[in-house]
Amino acid sequence: MKKLMFGLLSLLFFVNLGAAKNPKDYTFYDSLDPAARKEFSDAWLSAGKAFLDAGKSKKAKASFLFTYYLYPMGESSDEACGLLSDNFKETYTYDADKFFSYYMKHGKSLADTAQKLNNFLMALEVKPSDPNANFEAAKAYYEMGDMEKAKSFLKSAIENGLDPETLPSEFQTLNQ
Repeated sequence: MKKLMFGLLSLLFFVNLGAAKNPKDYTFYDSLDPAARKEFSDAWLSAGKAFLDAGKSKKAKASFLFTYYLYPMGESSDEACGLLSDNFKETYTYDADKFFSYYMKHGKSLADTAQKLNNFLMALEVKPSDPNANFEAAKAYYEMGDMEKAKSFLKSAIENGLDPETLPSEFQTLNQ
C-alpha cells in the first residue's frame, strides 16, 4: 500500500513540479488562492512523509520545502519545519512580517489581476485587519468586476484605519 501511495504521489506532484523545480520560486504559487495553497501544502506534506518512508530523502526535503513556502502560516508548514529540522538539520521558522511584506510587494509588481489578488489574499491570511492589504484586495476585485467583494474588502479597509477621504473617485462611489 505504501508503494502504491508513493507511486501515485510521485506521479501527481512531480508532474506538476515541472513548472517549479525550486520551492523558493514563489512565481509558481501566484495562480493559487490561499485555500488552494493550503490544500496543496497539506498534500506536499503527505508526499514528503511518503518519500521519507521510502528512503527518498532529496524528494522528501523538497516536498517539505514546498509545504513551507506554499502556505507558511499553516499547521502543515509547522510540521514540515519540524521534519526538516529533525531529518535534515535545517531550521525554517515562520516570520509573519517577512511573508506579509513579500506578498504585498510581489502582488503590487504583478500585471495579472488574479495573481495580484492571490498575493493580497495571502497577505490577509497573515494580517487580516491590515487596511492596505484589504484595499489592494478591493482594488483587484474591482478590476475583475466583482463589486460585492470589492465593497466588502473596501469596508474592511476603512474599518481597519484606511481614511475614506483619500480614496480615488471610483472607490468613493463604491463606498456609498
